[in-house]
Amino acid sequence: MLSKLLIIVLCVSFFCQCSSNISADSELNHAVNKLPKSWANISAAQKGASTDWVKIFGDSELRSLIKKIWNCSPDLKILSERIKQAQIIEKATKSSLFPSLSYAFEASREKNVILENPFVTSTYSTFQNGVIMDWEIDLWKRIRYGGEKNRLLTNELILRKQALKLSLSAKVAETWFTIKEKDVQIKLLNEALSYHQGKKAYLLKVLDAGGEVKFLKAQLRDVTLHIKEVKSQVLAQENARNREEAKIAQLLGDGTYQVAVKSKGLPLLDKHMKVGIPSEVLLKRPDIIALERRYRASQASVKEARAALYPRFSLTGIAGMASNSLKNVIKSDFGVWQLASGVTMPLLNRGELKSNVKLKKSESAIELITLHQSVLSAFREVNDALVRNNFLLKELKLKQQAVDVLEKSFKESESLFDLGKTNLSRRNEYQFKLLDAKSRLEALKLLKILNTIDIYLKMGGGN
Repeated sequence: MLSKLLIIVLCVSFFCQCSSNISADSELNHAVNKLPKSWANISAAQKGASTDWVKIFGDSELRSLIKKIWNCSPDLKILSERIKQAQIIEKATKSSLFPSLSYAFEASREKNVILENPFVTSTYSTFQNGVIMDWEIDLWKRIRYGGEKNRLLTNELILRKQALKLSLSAKVAETWFTIKEKDVQIKLLNEALSYHQGKKAYLLKVLDAGGEVKFLKAQLRDVTLHIKEVKSQVLAQENARNREEAKIAQLLGDGTYQVAVKSKGLPLLDKHMKVGIPSEVLLKRPDIIALERRYRASQASVKEARAALYPRFSLTGIAGMASNSLKNVIKSDFGVWQLASGVTMPLLNRGELKSNVKLKKSESAIELITLHQSVLSAFREVNDALVRNNFLLKELKLKQQAVDVLEKSFKESESLFDLGKTNLSRRNEYQFKLLDAKSRLEALKLLKILNTIDIYLKMGGGN
């Protein structure tokens, strides 16, 4: 009869353990339903961000560099180790749902005094060995809520790692294109320097030929001043380039790393982006999803704390052999078993447990407010970046048109100069204006690229 009762208790307990698992989808629904309806898109939130968005620039060298920096980033390595720790804690919590089995061997020797005759004692030895089972029946889901909390916190760390990779990609891309812009600016400044030096040589030639001394010397002073200014600008651009290059070297942990000098112009990103984005795109941001996971984990903490108020049921069983002789301790004839159940109810510390429930509720409310604020800020940041993108796109078109007009004027001045219908000063003036316009165009291209990087970063790598 007792063995049948034991089997029934074990079956009912195991059924309770398995039948009331926490539904991740229901928890996610509950969390997302707290948000405005226009933001609710569970499937998009579960997909996560794209870390390969840099392919839009068509620069394989940049993509290779980003992967190298991911592999040697100490922050990413630390996060990876923390994820491993969290996964270990999660597995340990899951194992608490099942009975624990242990083997024990005990040997004891006692001496007892006989009350009727205190001068007479009895001495005997006891030997025991067997398997001990201990099982806390998770009737109120306290252990499972703790496991769900640990699972969500592990997921949060994974998302934090993804967000860090996205941030590193953006940082490297910004530095990379800033270096490329400096290369183009240095090239244009060197062309301007050649223009001023050519003008100086021309003025000296005219002066030697007997031109107006006072007027030519004034022009020579101006040209010499321009040459010094351009050289100073070249030096400043080179120093700025070296600083940006040092940032990449620091991320790589390689002080000797150098970016190859390429004077090719920056890519012209002329894609128009519509202002106003669907919520499912924004909810790909790993930092937003991480905050949502943290909120859900705080909800699980509340349920775990509330479940701690209820009684805890446990089963303890022992099966083995016991004898007063060591040689008989492994014989089945001396077998013993014991089954016991226990109930633990918090009494004097109940006030402390209730306070803990209130504390967890307060923490959950803070996490929800933080989630709402972050989503609102994310929408505003993306919308501002999209507005800025379209403004820069219009300005780029105007700058490009100005460069096209100046290139045409410069070619016409060169043709007239070759025919002797204009002087060198007029030709050089168009050349200088063209170089200046190209410089401004490249600077604007860089702003457009940096803004595009910012958009992809704030959209979680979405497109």
